[in-house]
Amino acid sequence: MIQQEREAHRLGVTSVPAILVGDDLETAELVIGAVRYPWLKTAVDRALGRLARVAAACAEVRDPVEGRA
Repeated sequence: MIQQEREAHRLGVTSVPAILVGDDLETAELVIGAVRYPWLKTAVDRALGRLARVAAACAEVRDPVEGRA
């Protein structure tokens, strides 16, 4: 439990409810408190947009002839 509290403090979680939106703890967007659906949906949409950009960049790096990096 103490380790979880340390990790929460490191990530900026200061109260509950708290949600980290994203695929990586270091870059996830922190949503704290009871927020309305449109607010949370916007955070999720931003995270999905970041993931899509990363996927597109990875696809560009692939060798077009061999189909692999």
